[in-house]
Amino acid sequence: MQEIPFIDLYCERTAYGLSNEPVNALSNVAFLLAATWAILAARRARVLDLPFLCAATLIGLIGVGSFMFHSFASSWAEHMDVIPIWSFVAFYVVLAVHYSTGLKLAWLLRPGGIIALILIGWMLWPDSGVLSEAGHTHSNNPPHGHAHDPFNGSLQYIPAVIALFVYTLICWIFRKPQRWWVSLAGAAFVISLALRSIDLAVCTAAPVGTHFLWHLLNALMIAFLLKALILQMCEAREREAVT
Repeated sequence: MQEIPFIDLYCERTAYGLSNEPVNALSNVAFLLAATWAILAARRARVLDLPFLCAATLIGLIGVGSFMFHSFASSWAEHMDVIPIWSFVAFYVVLAVHYSTGLKLAWLLRPGGIIALILIGWMLWPDSGVLSEAGHTHSNNPPHGHAHDPFNGSLQYIPAVIALFVYTLICWIFRKPQRWWVSLAGAAFVISLALRSIDLAVCTAAPVGTHFLWHLLNALMIAFLLKALILQMCEAREREAVT
């Protein structure tokens, strides 16, 4: 009987099947909760607008895409996982610049879209080595695409780490009201990235792995970032009221 190829990157997956990564898959509910909380928080602050709603929608899509990937473990599902993530990163940068500088969103969306396309194209490029390809059908074999990667593919998020560090530094230099929330987001991201990286290393001690914690902490990190964005939007509204 021919074995069905699937992507085997995490401790929890041991075979092909939609329910073979239940913890990794279900932990993505945290992204939906983060998106819902952000919308309600922005509404309470009376700053909920279409761009913020789009950002919250991207968060929900991150959860859906990741759920699909950890359910189907296929290359097409991995693309559904990656595209919303980097789309959100680029769009958040655009919104942060828009609300802090007052530059028109329509103008900023052009370079933001280009950045998103470059990042996504780099991830999806077959020879980039960033993403895996379906093929491994035995969990006791080295996971396909990351057999010799001690970071388990986490280096793809280095651009996000750098961007978050720069944003945090700017917030502290200019004493922005959201600086503490951005700092908390950075701390949560660093911890979550470490937990993502050690997932395969702890398989013996913890068969379920640590990847689900990456999901939970990332959802928390995004909630912190959106709280920071809400404060930035409030600041922009006060600035407009004065002028």
